[in-house]
Amino acid sequence: MSESVIKRKGVETGIRGLTLLEGFLTEAEEQTLLRAVDSKGWENLSKRRVQHHGYAFDYKVRGVNPREKIGPLPRFVEPIVSRLKALDDVGQEFDQLTVNEYVPGVGLSPHVDTHSMFTNVLASVSLAGHTVMEFRRGDEKQALLLQRRSVLILSGEARYAWRHYIPHRKTDPLEEGLAVSRPARRVSFTFRRIQVKPCNCDWPDECDTRKNEQLKILPGVEDEYVRRMYDAIAPHFSSTRFSRWPKVVEFLNS
Repeated sequence: MSESVIKRKGVETGIRGLTLLEGFLTEAEEQTLLRAVDSKGWENLSKRRVQHHGYAFDYKVRGVNPREKIGPLPRFVEPIVSRLKALDDVGQEFDQLTVNEYVPGVGLSPHVDTHSMFTNVLASVSLAGHTVMEFRRGDEKQALLLQRRSVLILSGEARYAWRHYIPHRKTDPLEEGLAVSRPARRVSFTFRRIQVKPCNCDWPDECDTRKNEQLKILPGVEDEYVRRMYDAIAPHFSSTRFSRWPKVVEFLNS
C-alpha cells in the first residue's frame, strides 16, 4: 500500500456508506495489475472492453447466475483482495470481479447493483487514469473524483440507495469552472461477493426484492378492485347509455 493513503468518508459528500482511499496502490502495484490483466482475454462490448472472473456479470439484470461459476479469481488479485478484506470498511471476501476498460467519451449508465445478487459491500479500484463518478438519489446529485490507484468502497446507503454512473464525455468539469480531459485509458477492477437470498435492506426504492413482492401483489389488487368494478357495472351498462358508441355501431353494421 502507498505510504500516502488519503481516506475520505461519505460525510464529506453527504453519502453515508461511501469510503474513498486515495493512493491505495503504489505505481509498481498498478503496473503489475495492468500487465496481468492485459495478458488475459478481453470481451468487446459496444463501447468498451470487459473481463469477468469468478462469475460472469449479466448487464441486463446487473447480477450473476450463482449456478454458473466460471472459476476462481485470478491469482494476481489475491494480494488486493486480502488487503481489502482487512479494512474496517470491508471485512469480507470477494468472489466476483469485473474489469472494465474505458476510453475518452465512454462512461457507465446510472444504476444500482442488484440488491439480492450481492452482499452489502462493493469495492472498485481505479487504474491507469482518473474519472469523475456521479451519484444520484432522487433530486440529489453528487460528483466524486476517482484518482488512479484509489479504491472506492460502497456499503449501506451508498450501495443500496444511490445510483452511480460515469457520464459519457471526454472532459470532466471541476471546481471553479475548470475542466480536465479524460485519460487515454482507465481500467477499473470492481469486486463483489455474490449471495443467494432476498434482500431485506432499508432502501426499497432501488430494491429488486421489494419490487418483485409488489408485482406479486398486483394481480390480487386488480382482481379485487378493477375486475369487480367492471363486473358490477356491466349489467347496467346498456341501460345507462343514451346512445351506442359510433365506432361500435360502425363495427356491428360492417
